[in-house]
Amino acid sequence: MNQQLVVLMGPPGSGKGTVSQMAVERLPFEHVSIGNLLKWQAAEGGELGQQIDLFVRSGKLVPDNVVIDTVRSWLLSKAPKDKDLLLDGFPRTRAQAVALTSMLQDLAGFSPCMLLFELSDEEVARRLTSRRVCSHKQCGAVYSLLDEQLAPRNDSVCDRCGAPLQIRSDDTADAVRVRLKVYHEQADALKDYYQQHGVAVARLNVLAPVEDVFDDFVAALRACSSVKVFKNS
Repeated sequence: MNQQLVVLMGPPGSGKGTVSQMAVERLPFEHVSIGNLLKWQAAEGGELGQQIDLFVRSGKLVPDNVVIDTVRSWLLSKAPKDKDLLLDGFPRTRAQAVALTSMLQDLAGFSPCMLLFELSDEEVARRLTSRRVCSHKQCGAVYSLLDEQLAPRNDSVCDRCGAPLQIRSDDTADAVRVRLKVYHEQADALKDYYQQHGVAVARLNVLAPVEDVFDDFVAALRACSSVKVFKNS
């Protein structure tokens, strides 16, 4: 049986992390973020790990070739064989998408698809500008002023440690507009690329209650499962 590899794509604040965590808890899925893979590779050391550590310490973006090598290394040596995979944060560029196509042509047994979490720009902005985070780095609690279950008791103070709450620098209205512009450019390019290469692209409306979103998520995965291999690039 083919191992499903699902590329998650969605704007910031669309709930990819929440739904992925539910999938990990309820289904035989492994959620893999590119951030965690880069941390793993850096901890492994070697030439590749040292490169990643250098980029991270200098505050620079890790270049495509290093990200690609990290994903390839993980798929070859660390990826679980008894679970399907949710790939979060990779690919983000066409070069990365082409590289993933090549990887999956070389690695037998993967059935790929792309799952788009769809949310209007207005709703994304509303969610992100309403997010608050604890200013104490050792705590890092995250709250939402829009959700009673996620809201702090006091809008300006962390429930856990009492430190002041703050808006993340990338959650301001101006920053959100920039993030959305970048996201749409990336998402449109990747969606077009995958559709051209015969990969299923399923859409998920995430405005519904989270349990309903998860049910739609499972249905989308089932719809994707009919695609077994990439077409030749």
